[in-house]
Amino acid sequence: MTISLKEIWRYRRKDRKRAYTKTARFLIIVFRILYSALLIVSLFIGNLYINLLAVCIGLILILSDIKLFVARFAVRVKELKNRNFKAMKGSRVTIKTEIDNFFLFTYPVCKMFIDIDEGIVLPKEYDKILVFGLKSFSHNIFKYALHCPYRGQYTVGADTIHVWDDLGIRYRRKRFNGKITLTVYPEIFLLRDFDDVKRKEEEQLGLMARDATDYSDSMEIKEYQEQDSMRTIHWKATSRLNKLMSKKYYATQSSRFCIFFDNSLPLLKSQSASRFELIDKLSEACVSVCSFFVGLRIPYNFMYAQGDEVEVAFCDNETDFDGVYYLLASLPFNADNIESHSSLSEFVARADNIRSVVYIFTANITERLLYSIKELNHFGFKVAMVYVADDGLDLVMAEKAKELCHKFMTINVKDDTQESLEAF
Repeated sequence: MTISLKEIWRYRRKDRKRAYTKTARFLIIVFRILYSALLIVSLFIGNLYINLLAVCIGLILILSDIKLFVARFAVRVKELKNRNFKAMKGSRVTIKTEIDNFFLFTYPVCKMFIDIDEGIVLPKEYDKILVFGLKSFSHNIFKYALHCPYRGQYTVGADTIHVWDDLGIRYRRKRFNGKITLTVYPEIFLLRDFDDVKRKEEEQLGLMARDATDYSDSMEIKEYQEQDSMRTIHWKATSRLNKLMSKKYYATQSSRFCIFFDNSLPLLKSQSASRFELIDKLSEACVSVCSFFVGLRIPYNFMYAQGDEVEVAFCDNETDFDGVYYLLASLPFNADNIESHSSLSEFVARADNIRSVVYIFTANITERLLYSIKELNHFGFKVAMVYVADDGLDLVMAEKAKELCHKFMTINVKDDTQESLEAF
């Protein structure tokens, strides 16, 4: 695509017009008209004082124009090398901006505008417009802190500086890449148990087998039966108990849990102020259960909505859990993801080695989701649902889901997440 010089000049004129407010442009025009009138008067009236006044005002205007023109090259902002920041929920993040003035001119008034996404809070001691001055040949460092009360991925920072002239009428706008991507991670609660999984695992395997070829963890000693092979006799146990004992080996557990994280919100909730608390509570509940399974070395499939599709992330160890943790911190919540409710049962049924229980974490129970639960029950799966809701709980849909699910729990945004999950 080729752009002519005429188009470039037209775009620059439009950009310059947007940089000035209507009031500033009006004052500039009035001031220039008055100054032109003063020059005309000084030509016809040979008054020394009027001529000196016209010359002084002209020099001030010329100097102001020169300073603004030089600011285009003299004032520079250091680009950030790292644009991806991580933080825990409830913490503060400090962002640093470095501005240099490489010329002898002094700019007494400069303004830096800080742009913050909704969900990030600027403390009261800070303002979104930072006013400062630049001395000649100076290196300036500006720091401002951001409070992160909610999980999510945000774009924050400053990308515009206004360098004003001495009269406070005009300014030059400088743009720079000063914005960062801030990922706020939800809090993880250390669970003692969830859905009695720990006891069931210990009863079934004793200990999780570390390797499919290592039977030291998955061996059981039982009394010898006639149908058992002679090769399975445990001679040490036989001599110690004075009766024939045989060894029984268990294969390594390869079946996986299935966790569906429903990152959809109804349209009304997506516009309300309480949606951040709702999303936070849902993310904390899900990540705590995921961390609990990793601690027990239980593999699972982490499923989440992506439009009308269901994406899967496989978690087998702590390294895989880091990826799941990032997803739970950065996944967007919107109404479009409701379309995935229709395809949930299909994705679960097509997965390999899925255990009979499917865990669903949701804050949005829809008719499509209820229909998918019916299909999962028809396929032989047991559905356990953790429903996170605020004071506006949809009792009708919650009762319908409770009838279809093997286990059902409602967590209010004001409830304690750890106690609620351990009581599941």
